[in-house]
Amino acid sequence: MSSVKHTMFAAQALSQADMFKALLGSVRLPTSLGDYRPELSAPEGESTGGGKQSVQHIKLLPAQGAGPTLVMGSMDAKVKTAELRSFDGFCQMVDLRFKGAGPRPAGEPYEALVTKIVGFFNSQAVAVTMKGLEAPAAPEGAAPQVPERLATPVPRNRLALALGVALGVSAGVVVALILS
Repeated sequence: MSSVKHTMFAAQALSQADMFKALLGSVRLPTSLGDYRPELSAPEGESTGGGKQSVQHIKLLPAQGAGPTLVMGSMDAKVKTAELRSFDGFCQMVDLRFKGAGPRPAGEPYEALVTKIVGFFNSQAVAVTMKGLEAPAAPEGAAPQVPERLATPVPRNRLALALGVALGVSAGVVVALILS
């Protein structure tokens, strides 16, 4: 009987996916369209390309029957970081994807699931960040909106610039005199 050999990063990712399933696979998240269960995706092949394809998705799958898969975040096994959608960010994604008719969880159960997932990643020494609401996309053909703080020009301190140039030129002249 032959066994599949995985590279270091692929084996690590597979191990984390298996642990995630063992610890959180029985958790259920009630939504408007039925219960969902969390899953950390496993690598597709024997290799992650030396860690270049080390991102694993944190998904919500229908607990029973068919339904859409929802992505609530991702984890990069190589750099040991994870990003999870906040409740508002998750609901925004569901509303955009399903035009308001998708499986929406209630806030408390979603936050409880996030807390369990964060606990899992903390036990694996994976740093977790939360992703909130995303800015809505500009309509087609519209000019991109620049945040006001970026649209205003940054004032330049001309005295500091002139002094820096003068000191640079002076240092260059001194070095040239010493070397000649």
